Amino acid sequence: MQLDKDGKFINGDASDVHAYAGYGAQVLAVADGTVVGIEDSLADQKPPTLPDRSTITGGTVDGNHIVLDLGGGVYAFYAHLQKGSLAVKLGDRVKRSQVLAKLGNTGNSSAPHLHFHLMQSPSVLCSNGIPYAIDTSAAAGNLSHDSAAEQDLSADFSKARRPANTRRYQYPLDLEIVDFAPSR
Repeated sequence: MQLDKDGKFINGDASDVHAYAGYGAQVLAVADGTVVGIEDSLADQKPPTLPDRSTITGGTVDGNHIVLDLGGGVYAFYAHLQKGSLAVKLGDRVKRSQVLAKLGNTGNSSAPHLHFHLMQSPSVLCSNGIPYAIDTSAAAGNLSHDSAAEQDLSADFSKARRPANTRRYQYPLDLEIVDFAPSR
């Protein structure tokens, strides 16, 4: 999930996807690749609750999404994208940092966020994940387990921030606030 400049996830009505800091954010390609899977027909869910479980299927659980073939048996997966925002189609070649779509709240999601992972095949639900490291990021704070357990996304998390500490080739820790700067 994305915090705004004031340390908030939400500004306004928590049941309106537009009130979330990350809603509509650009989703960028992690590397050069080829688009091998897409879904772009699902409407946003109304936050802050999960959809009725009876409405979720294997085809809708991840919402609108994109799968990129990065080569060498590695695939990148981006989920919960905004309907109608996909800027790519099947077969397109993409470059690292290219805009793929906008962040939404589709599928089995209770708030706008990006679900991203690398995997060993283009099958989203039937593939093993692959560990990865982020080439450059900055650790900029931590949320407490108490605040996460309370799930009060309307809280002010600005006090959880600290001066950013640049990291190279690491993966963020649980509940860590991370600043990303895309490499071009």
